[in-house]
Amino acid sequence: MSQVESRRSIQPVARTDSKRSGKRVGLFVISLMLFSTIAIMHVSPAQAQPTGQRFQYVVNIWMENKNYGDVLGGNACCSYENNLARNYSYATNYGQVMSANSLPEYLAFSGGDSRYSTVGASDCDPGVSPCPSGGFSGSTLLDVLDSKGLTFRGYAENYPVTQGCSIVGSSGRWIPRHFPWNYYSKILTNSTRCNELFGTTASTDNEFLGYLNQVSGWANFVWLTPNSCNDSHDSGCSASTGDSYLQALVHQILTSKMFATGQALLVITWDEYGPGPWIAAGPPVRLGYVMTTSYNHYNWLKTVEDNWGLPCITNECGLSNMFEFMTPSSNSFNPDVSCNPRVARTTDITDNMTGSASLNNSPFSPGITPPSGNSQYSAKRWLTAGGPTPPGWISPGPPCTITNSHSQVVESFVEIDNVRITAAYSTETDCSTKFNATNGGGTYTTGGTKCDVTANIYSSQTVSCAIPTDPGCNFIIHTEFDQDWQGAGYCGPSTVCDTAQAQSQITAQSTYIDVQGFVF
Repeated sequence: MSQVESRRSIQPVARTDSKRSGKRVGLFVISLMLFSTIAIMHVSPAQAQPTGQRFQYVVNIWMENKNYGDVLGGNACCSYENNLARNYSYATNYGQVMSANSLPEYLAFSGGDSRYSTVGASDCDPGVSPCPSGGFSGSTLLDVLDSKGLTFRGYAENYPVTQGCSIVGSSGRWIPRHFPWNYYSKILTNSTRCNELFGTTASTDNEFLGYLNQVSGWANFVWLTPNSCNDSHDSGCSASTGDSYLQALVHQILTSKMFATGQALLVITWDEYGPGPWIAAGPPVRLGYVMTTSYNHYNWLKTVEDNWGLPCITNECGLSNMFEFMTPSSNSFNPDVSCNPRVARTTDITDNMTGSASLNNSPFSPGITPPSGNSQYSAKRWLTAGGPTPPGWISPGPPCTITNSHSQVVESFVEIDNVRITAAYSTETDCSTKFNATNGGGTYTTGGTKCDVTANIYSSQTVSCAIPTDPGCNFIIHTEFDQDWQGAGYCGPSTVCDTAQAQSQITAQSTYIDVQGFVF
């Protein structure tokens, strides 16, 4: 079998399950046969906050007053939003909670109750009848987040104050009902909660984007209310206005430092009408997925609650979450890798290509870019932060996410489960006593000579790749235990890290293993 010249690589860690030997295979690079390669590393220590089942951070933008067909379904007004939806996930049957105005919809999500019995179809300003003076009693999303040590931050364009609570009524492009946090007594009477609310410059959103580009320390839930033109609410501010606004903003969100963690989710919600548009994007999201199930703002709130195991508030209790639009979650096998993997299939990575066919359509193309001035193979050998990195190592190591050829932000770190090897692991001639220049070029930390240890993994029922154009080839990936990873001693707990272990614990075409790696 031949391999394509411009391949990607995985440096993986594999493990086994009940059918398997109970061991993990560590530190090898997976060269996708004619297709791609992946390179594996390891997960950081447990966080003090609870770890989300599908995401650790979420950015939620709320838009206004559009039916599904006003924006999506190929509507010519909104090419950016349609492309974003097709690239990631979207709903075709996401509806309002009440057949009413904006306020009950915002209250439904933020507090688990539309308060329709109180406000009816009114869009009252905070403290103005029928909205109660001093705010609504009862719990909010902020309360349930706080109950688990999770954090919140809200931003609004044209907000009357730079920071803090505000009950200023509607004025110009500021509409308070689109920013529901000032409607609750538990927030208005709590200075800490008020200090979680911020203004951001209209259209550029510099303060909001600056926050997402902090090195660390983001709130787990970040809310953004555009002004009443950017959200396409006002007269003269059409759906295409909102499309242009999101086109300028969303790419900056998806390429921010928060989203570079691979654990951040973007959701764009439209407040009323049904069904209305609803789009999810970011590394945890399934690519090209369409949800047809009937959902509303209560289901979206339940999704946030279930992700972190939060208590429910009121009307969302007992409803289903919307996890279907997100990829299955997993953790790294290796404690030195701070990325969480995207669970994928071999055919997801190869895009069902065989022989010398182009890999450009693969969602993982073009893979990790090597450090500046280094060769393609330096991406394979590039050690992550967190381990005993050698002097001269190029910091910070492979990124957790990449922007692929379709402008989607996806994980560069993947997991492929339930695969076997075609033949026993063997030692290649690619051997050395020193690190690649990417890793400083010094003598190996563990000493001695290290060689790439290789095997081909496959996920089909049979090994069928006699010639490069054989369809069976798109299930096969070439794997390597990279020499520099061995030389640095990067091996996760109970993982296989050398030829002898691999040969003794993994039987060709019999033992089932799980593999993780970085795609390059």
